[in-house]
Parts: sequence; structure tokens; C-alpha cells
Amino acid sequence: MYDAIILSDLHLGSRNCQARRLGEFLQRIETGALPTQRLILNGDVFDSIDFRRLEQSHWSVLSRLRKLADLVEVIWIAGNHDGSAEIVSQLLGVSVRDDIVLQSGEERFLILHGHL
Repeated sequence: MYDAIILSDLHLGSRNCQARRLGEFLQRIETGALPTQRLILNGDVFDSIDFRRLEQSHWSVLSRLRKLADLVEVIWIAGNHDGSAEIVSQLLGVSVRDDIVLQSGEERFLILHGHL
């Protein structure tokens, strides 16, 4: 089991977003094929806060993240594209932070989004 899986710069709403592949990856966590204690979303979950730009596959990723939040700890590090992450985080059932210190064995890692 992994201490954490870190995903960065999803950019949901962008044409370059690989939402289908991301959904498949998240499904592996959900089914236990890729076991982890926590999932860290390291900023820029959204490309912009204009939700009209989200395609069906992007909404599916958000739905899967909501389900995962019931199974593992999901932490969202706010990025410069995320706007008011606190509002969306409540819908997804995840906590939002500016940074996190991850303890893995004897090592400690500071995780923050690049705009800081």
C-alpha cells in the first residue's frame, strides 16, 4: 500500500485534459488495484472555474473523486487555476489546503503547488 498518490495539474475543463485516462487511473484506486492511504490533488484540478467547459468525462472524474473521498483521504492543494476551491471541495467531500507535509517512513516531504 502506498502512503499517498499525488496527482498534479488535472486541468478539468481544458481540451488537453486526459479525463478518460484519469478516470481509469482513479478507478484502480477505487477498486483496490492501486491501494493507497490518501490521494493528494496538487493544484489546478480545474483549468478555470467556468464549469460550462467541463465535458462528460470531466464530470465523471469529479464523480469518481467524490466516491474516493469515502474510501481514502483526499486532500486538494489549491492551485492558481482553482478559484474558490473551498466551495467545490465541500461538494466533493475533500479538504483544501495550501500545502501539506507528508510523512513516509523516516522521510518528510513538503507538497505545494508551483505558484507558491
